Amino acid sequence: ALIGGAEQILGYRVDSYALFDVEVFVELIDAMGGIDFDVPVDMDYDDPEQGLSIHLKKGNQLLDGKAAEGLIRFRSGYAQGDLDRVSVRANFLRAMMKQVKENLTADALATIVSELLTSVDSSVSLTDAVYFAKQLYSVSSEKFTVTTLSGSSVMNPQTGAWSYYVINKNNALAAINK
Repeated sequence: ALIGGAEQILGYRVDSYALFDVEVFVELIDAMGGIDFDVPVDMDYDDPEQGLSIHLKKGNQLLDGKAAEGLIRFRSGYAQGDLDRVSVRANFLRAMMKQVKENLTADALATIVSELLTSVDSSVSLTDAVYFAKQLYSVSSEKFTVTTLSGSSVMNPQTGAWSYYVINKNNALAAINK
């Protein structure tokens, strides 16, 4: 159902997918030995209902899996709201890629991927996952980009908040194909 929803939003058939929960993300970061990252703002947020407790100070630091989870889940406190949040996530992915390139061999990355794959719902075989991990390793850090698909913000008519992002399907498809 989730893949069907993604296909409807994107406007094209998804060839392959890998779905994982946040615990797998935490395990991956910990397996990599943490990620050096410059946290852009102090992040203090507690939500007992979600079991979420985020307490990070601004500045460069080594984030373990739990701290990295807090970083990517933090929503409030950004000057430009979700635009800054997306930017922080993109910067974190770049830092993660850099860490992989500098500290892990392609074989070590493949081992981590194959171990974590048992916790992932995926249409990708173990052989293909290891292959893709090695291919990802071969991409230079300068060529690694994170892109927000083209679209526009839409105001919720009931609350007046800018709370929806509608993807421009034609532009998104062009960006994905690029």
